[in-house]
Amino acid sequence: MGKGGRRGRPVRRPTAPAQRRRDPPRSIYENRRQARKVQWVSAGALLSMVGSIWWGIALIRGAGPGHEDDIYWGAFVAIFGLLFGACAAVYRRVYAVRLVTDGAMVTVTTLGWVFATDDVYEIPDLVSVHRRGDAYINGVQAPWLTLRVERRRIPYVIDVQAERVDERAIRGLVRRRQND
Repeated sequence: MGKGGRRGRPVRRPTAPAQRRRDPPRSIYENRRQARKVQWVSAGALLSMVGSIWWGIALIRGAGPGHEDDIYWGAFVAIFGLLFGACAAVYRRVYAVRLVTDGAMVTVTTLGWVFATDDVYEIPDLVSVHRRGDAYINGVQAPWLTLRVERRRIPYVIDVQAERVDERAIRGLVRRRQND
């Protein structure tokens, strides 16, 4: 997860050099270990998508007289595979790998298909942070935070079991927004 990728919507950078000296860039969240797992799972989802579409097309092409059900079954398999791959693509764009604050700016790094993607926001654009998943389900507890940003439909997912999580600082970003 390098610094590569594209930026989010254009934002204004703070111009006061004194402010930059007071608030050096600070990483408040790092999650590279779990990000590798998400990359592997989404790569598997991509392969499953390709295999399902191929199998669905093969079922549709092999359907002959008296096998009309194979057309429906093939369409179902192909559509299921397509949806599975699409969900993996969406999850890669919402799964946060890194959060860095730089004065009045926040950079959220997510997984891309090839390179990491950086989205830069001003702190007033951060709307809310909520903690989820504290209950045990089948003996597993996997809590996460959701970071909602203005003009973004789906919130970012921040895994609380990451290598470095400063939950207080993440919540503080939203409080700073509310105080401005």
